[in-house]
Amino acid sequence: MKTMNIRMFGAMRKYFPSGQLIMELSEDCDVAALRQILLQKMIQECTDFKDSALLSESAFSNHDEILQETDLVCQQSEIALLPPVCGG
Repeated sequence: MKTMNIRMFGAMRKYFPSGQLIMELSEDCDVAALRQILLQKMIQECTDFKDSALLSESAFSNHDEILQETDLVCQQSEIALLPPVCGG
C-alpha cells in the first residue's frame, strides 16, 4: 500500500473543501481503479454528491502530464483531479 495525496480542483472542491484527499492505494492501482475507488468514497462520504458524470469526465494528472486510464498511480506521490471546465 502507498499513501497518495490527491489534490482537488474546480467543482471537486465542493466535496473536498480542504482541496485534498489522502488515501492508501495498492501498488497496482491504475487511474481507472482509482476513479472507481473515488466514486465509492464520494457516494459514502459526500451526502450531497449526485453527479458521477463529473468524476467520469475528470482527468487525473501528475506534475508533468495528464494520466491515461491504464497508468499506475502508485508511481506518483501526488496527483491532481481536474474536472472539466467551461468558459472562454
